[in-house]
Amino acid sequence: MADVIRIHQKRQFSLNEAREVLPVVRRITERAVISYRNTRIRLDNVGMNPKECRAVEEELHDHIAGWAMAVRKLGCEVKGLWIVDFDRGDGYYCWKYPEESVLYFHKYEEGFASRVPVSMLEFSAEEDT
Repeated sequence: MADVIRIHQKRQFSLNEAREVLPVVRRITERAVISYRNTRIRLDNVGMNPKECRAVEEELHDHIAGWAMAVRKLGCEVKGLWIVDFDRGDGYYCWKYPEESVLYFHKYEEGFASRVPVSMLEFSAEEDT
């Protein structure tokens, strides 16, 4: 039987918990990326009819908004296009599509550009690594 994933709850993650939720986040993100790319191809081929362009642009927005809402339901935070943060309590474990795992961390006051590998973090005895 599969584990139950709480939804609609802001939460803090251990590294193991972030990595356990990641397959769901990856599936949601992969679907959104594929839909977005296919729609983007249509936009490139629309032929500059303003009404059609607007409709396709709205569809692109809907792909991103739907992805962000689905990710937030898992208790994660969306920090940019295809970037997901997992709150650790003193900062965030950080993942960006198409990375294979949760491999980075940054403090609350820092951002994506300041990510460091989680292997550089010191973990307490209670923290699962």
